[in-house]
Parts: sequence; structure tokens; C-alpha cells
Amino acid sequence: AFRQFVKRFLPDMLEDRITRLFFFADYDGSAYLNFIEFLRIFGGDMNGKMGDEYFEFVMIRIHSAVARRGGLASLLHLDDRHLSGTTPRTRLIEAMLGLKIDLTRQECIEICTRFTAPNSSEVELHDFNETMQMCASAAFVTDEWAHRLFHQLVNAVHNDAKSLA
Repeated sequence: AFRQFVKRFLPDMLEDRITRLFFFADYDGSAYLNFIEFLRIFGGDMNGKMGDEYFEFVMIRIHSAVARRGGLASLLHLDDRHLSGTTPRTRLIEAMLGLKIDLTRQECIEICTRFTAPNSSEVELHDFNETMQMCASAAFVTDEWAHRLFHQLVNAVHNDAKSLA
């Protein structure tokens, strides 16, 4: 199915290249592509950098894993007041790899590069944390519970409506 899918969009691609492409993307060796593995193939730009959708999806995964670990401060063993500062890029990369969410080292490096202070190897934690929160909150509205909550709220407002007269 993967070969047919790729051939549909890239009919001139050689079979051995399709095979290499699949093995590049199949990070966990399962012989099946999950969504993040699919994004590794089709979510990049012409320079091989993460596209916006790919980046946002990865940040959502990071947010979920970081939340399970007690938050960014807990993950990095920092006091909350240090979340407005910086941390070495290597420290954040190792912390993200330690989350065990199937991120590659290159993905972690690219994410950290987006938040690295100019002429520095320090990651701006406030910007990283804020972006992680924004991506996650945007994803929550697609969850079924958010839709149900919204409909319950709208129904409650409509049922409790007061006349303007």
C-alpha cells in the first residue's frame, strides 16, 4: 500500500528508493507507519526542515509527555521561576529523547534550534513552554470531549436564556 501511495504522487521514483524511504520513516521497525512516521516523509519542506503541521504535532506529543512527567520544570529539574530563563540545548535535547515518544535526535535538535537564543547554544524556555502550551491547547479543541463540553455549554446558555424585554 505504501509503494502504491508513493507511486501515485511520485510515479518516476525507483523501487529501491521507495524501500529506503519507508525504512527511513519506520523509526520503530514495526513495518507500519504511524502518523509521526508519515510526517517524517511528507511533513518537511524543500530544505528538509519540519513543516508547520509536523512541528505542531511533535510539540503536542512533547506537551503530553511533559505533562505526564509533571511539567517542564519537573522534567528539567528546575525551580518554576527558572522557566523564564534559558537552558543548554543539549540538556533539553536529552530530556526530549528521554520522553520516549519516538522522536529522532534530529527532530529534537530542530525543535531546540527554533528556540535557541541568537549566537548561543541556550534554549529560551519561556518561548519553548509557551509554544508547547499553544500547540496543545489548539489540539484540545479537536478532542471529542471538547466538542461535547462546548455543546453542553451552548445548550445550557440557550435553555437558561432570559428575555430581553
